[in-house]
Amino acid sequence: MAASDPSNPSSVAPEPAPPAEVRLQRPVVAPAIMALCVVGYGVTAIVGKAVQPDVLTLLVCGAKDRELVLHGGEWWRLLMAGFLHGGILHIVVNLYALRALGPLVEKLWGWQRFLLIYVGAVVVGNVVSLFATAELSVGASGGVFGLFGAVVVFSTVYRRFIRPDARRGLWVNLVVVVGINAALGITVPFIDNGAHVGGLVAGLVAALVLRPVMARLPRPASTMAVRVAAFGSIVLAAYAFQQAAFYVRGADWVLLARTEMVAHPLDGGALAIAVPRGWTYRAPTAKLRGHSFQREGMGVVRLRIVPPAQGVDVAAYAKSVVAASAKDNATLLKGQDAVVLGRQGVELLFKVEPKTGQPFRLRNVIFPSVTGGVVEASLASSEAAGFRLDLLFDLMVHSIHERGERPRRQSPWEQFIANPRDPAASTSLAAYYLVQDRAAGAESLLRLALAIAPGSAEAHDLLAYLYATVKPPLRDPSRALRHARRALALKPDTSAYLATLAIALEASGEPGEALAAAKRAAALAPDDARYADLVRRLSRGVPQQP
Repeated sequence: MAASDPSNPSSVAPEPAPPAEVRLQRPVVAPAIMALCVVGYGVTAIVGKAVQPDVLTLLVCGAKDRELVLHGGEWWRLLMAGFLHGGILHIVVNLYALRALGPLVEKLWGWQRFLLIYVGAVVVGNVVSLFATAELSVGASGGVFGLFGAVVVFSTVYRRFIRPDARRGLWVNLVVVVGINAALGITVPFIDNGAHVGGLVAGLVAALVLRPVMARLPRPASTMAVRVAAFGSIVLAAYAFQQAAFYVRGADWVLLARTEMVAHPLDGGALAIAVPRGWTYRAPTAKLRGHSFQREGMGVVRLRIVPPAQGVDVAAYAKSVVAASAKDNATLLKGQDAVVLGRQGVELLFKVEPKTGQPFRLRNVIFPSVTGGVVEASLASSEAAGFRLDLLFDLMVHSIHERGERPRRQSPWEQFIANPRDPAASTSLAAYYLVQDRAAGAESLLRLALAIAPGSAEAHDLLAYLYATVKPPLRDPSRALRHARRALALKPDTSAYLATLAIALEASGEPGEALAAAKRAAALAPDDARYADLVRRLSRGVPQQP
């Protein structure tokens, strides 16, 4: 693009010279946008653990999605999607286009107006895309086409500033950039030509309204307005990245969707357990009792059956585990009853501080064997282990099957193992975790359900209840309201959903509207005492306890 660079005396006519106060400056915003695109692509690669991000990965990082924008109130995706890309080829082509057009337009219009042209093109392009297709889309090409529109304006309306012999080179570069992007829009997933058209129109209009440096007259009022708008664009971009970070923070649900459990028969088929693919099996040894499965960087799961001949029950065995752990510098953090595979058991959580090495946590689940003995399953992991690892351990424990065991009703864990991408399975398991006061896990599962089935009213309702009632930092009344209203939009006049809306309104500081929603719920289900109790509580002004 050197031939068309207006800062080059050989390509731009010397007259009329720009005023001193608006001389062409070195581009800074265009390189920053390119860097942010690289950062966005790097985040998708880390979250998705793949060079070619899939739909769920792009969704969690801020891709444009009609359901989430129009009905979830996540308008920030209209800007964030411009910093994400669907693969290596996609980002390389857009970086090339940004490198070819970005510095040129920034020099011609100045960084503030350049920012408005680019951000406006990205947002308008994604708005057009929003109504043109329901498909998820990402990419900076809406902004690229906006820059193309700006250069078209300069090379036509303001062509007097370009030397005649430089115009041809400028148009050749433009045709190459636009041709490549148009071809990608037809052949590469996650690219929408509606965004190209919207970005192009927005760029043309913005370039005509804002005018380049060379043709601009000093007007203090308009200059101040541009500065305020440019600052607003920066704030909006920062907000979009902050919201995307919120989603990435809970990105466990993306990885949960890829969970593939593999059955492992043990002890000659007397015992079986399902383990995530990629975990390494180690047989019992004289020193290390029980079967173990290990995944580097995640943890170690051990499984052992104590035969009935040893004459111990669950309570006695749990006491022996606590006593033995104390000798290994382990501190008991929590001990509680637990129902495992329909049997009454015990769950123990320890913090272990070995004499050498890093501290870690140890989670033990102990429950009766069908043969009359005791089953012990344990997870050793770092203290920073997230919910996903806990869920994987739960899935393993609840997949245990012994020879001679009677068929039982399929549990929420087994439903999830059978199909992690079944939104009903995710929602069912989330409800169980919410009852267990494991809100972070429930949130990840519900976000997975909505990523797969955005029209799941039950998932919206449960997520609304979660955000309205849990303790900080997950508590978020504004999100609770959005999800509660979406659930009712999907299934109007549902008593349970109206009750959730009432709780969300109460959490948002709107007691009058909350009481009205609760009364509607009670009127629709007059025989259900829960709604009448909710009306009475809201009438007294007693707040919901998180």
